[in-house]
Amino acid sequence: MTLPAILSFLFALGPAAGAPAAAPAELTRALTAGGGTYPDPAVMLPELTWVLPEEAEQAWRKVKHLVSPAAQAAAIRRGGIEQLACRDLIDFKEVAKRAGADFQFRDAFRGRSWARPALARLLVRSLDRFRQEYPQAALSVGDIAQPGCGQVAYGTLVQQWRADPADEAASQAHQRLRQSVRRVLGEPTVVEEAVASDFPLETDRFTSPATPILIERRVLGHSGWDAEADQPALLRTATRRFARDPLPSKPKRAQRQVAKMLKMVKKLLEDGELVRHELARSWDPVAGVERSAMVQHRVDRDRGRQLLVVATRPQLGQLDLSQVAELRIAAWRPGKPESFRGETRWRPLRDLSGAITGWDRWQMLSEAGHVSHDSGRDADISFVTINNQGLHKVRLRPMDVTATWRWLQILDETARELGTPVEQVLVGKKVRAWLARKLPRGGPASDVLKQVMGLLLLAAAVYFIGAGINGLREEPLKFHWWLVGITGASAGVWLAWRTLRIAKTGRAKVVFVAIGLFITTVSMAIPPIFTYERLPWRKFTAEALTAAQKDGKVVVLDFTAEWCINCKTFEKTILESDEVAGVLRESGVQ
Repeated sequence: MTLPAILSFLFALGPAAGAPAAAPAELTRALTAGGGTYPDPAVMLPELTWVLPEEAEQAWRKVKHLVSPAAQAAAIRRGGIEQLACRDLIDFKEVAKRAGADFQFRDAFRGRSWARPALARLLVRSLDRFRQEYPQAALSVGDIAQPGCGQVAYGTLVQQWRADPADEAASQAHQRLRQSVRRVLGEPTVVEEAVASDFPLETDRFTSPATPILIERRVLGHSGWDAEADQPALLRTATRRFARDPLPSKPKRAQRQVAKMLKMVKKLLEDGELVRHELARSWDPVAGVERSAMVQHRVDRDRGRQLLVVATRPQLGQLDLSQVAELRIAAWRPGKPESFRGETRWRPLRDLSGAITGWDRWQMLSEAGHVSHDSGRDADISFVTINNQGLHKVRLRPMDVTATWRWLQILDETARELGTPVEQVLVGKKVRAWLARKLPRGGPASDVLKQVMGLLLLAAAVYFIGAGINGLREEPLKFHWWLVGITGASAGVWLAWRTLRIAKTGRAKVVFVAIGLFITTVSMAIPPIFTYERLPWRKFTAEALTAAQKDGKVVVLDFTAEWCINCKTFEKTILESDEVAGVLRESGVQ
């Protein structure tokens, strides 16, 4: 054990020794009671510090760069980072509505729609340009930033409650919240009890409408009335919700799950790095007394897990379940300090003697916990789909790849025009792979295709130039057919040779070399066919026609043009075929 850890234990043990002891069941009640008649006389609310979004982003970034979880936790508390709130952000949902930008919003109630003015202007202007090309296409916006910005913690919804004289309902909600604040593990918190049916927009998240829900609103800070800025009183809360997750009804299955949990707790206590071990006080609103608890937080960085033990006495060495009020287990991620992903809370159920008779399990409701979205300068935007299907879910098959790519181009072009260039476009792995499959690819293969097509177009140009010159001559030249053949053959040879150099698979080599050889063969067959004439064609004149008629000869007239490739093909494949040409010669046809 290191010296800092020893000092932490000594500091924690000192106050606990003189604090009034509470039974684990009483401590559990102080943590979870959603009502009560006794207000907390000692609760204090921290003051919010209003800063620019860039300052808040920088403060959180410094914390995330710290390696030690203990250092991260200490920096957050010491620097008052959770009390930072961003000014100069605007609610993009309201801005889009006023501007007539009919974005669809994936979030109906979480409130993560706050953006910097530059981002809001970019999205509105880009959508207007995009609609000029794709008037029927729809786009949806997901998370941007929570009210007041800051780290988007797992399972957490940040809300701002205003006492606005112009809005009586908002002022009453603000007042009720402020009157219900009490200490829970030293933090000003409002605890509420509800059931799943109280959340009609989220019925698909619960197994039953009667599922008990515990709502925990931690007050991050408050802001009083600012007469100069006309700023109403405000409470800023971080809300997490927990749904009761009963253990299996079969005793053996329930025992296995409890045993697995206790094994994990033991492992975390043994191998986990100590983040903090301290005294924390909670107010019991039912009994009207203060309850003391020892809180131990450990993180196992190797396994990506963390543990919070809430007990009536310090847990040194082996876990003493007779003193435990609650065990909290969650995933841990270095880029999300003091954030508890997928947190599960286990509370022992006790009889009148204090013996454990079972366990009560509560699961935190999942909310997106992005690493980004902490200062209102980035947004989640949907791709474009065919017939606007599946805008709120990542389904790749309905994606309109061409329109999506054009949407990304318009975003970049508009950003450059507005002087706010897009730094990055972050695309999920599956979406990126789908775009790579469906969009035309660049690189050497694309260059070869352009070069081959260029040579074939050059062959066509040589043909039409030769045809134009022959149209001015009495006797047409045949030399240009050889130039056409050589140019076309060059395209085929180039395709075959470059394919052997750059193709990475045997299948690609076989297919494109065969195409190259086919082009070469056809090109070199063209000059002999079109320069050799089996019939003695003569240029048409009225005099020649009259003389042939006087001699009683059959005359075949071929209406053609030097530039007409269909005419030339007809002549060579039909009129000058062995069968037809033989008949014409035998009959003395002119």
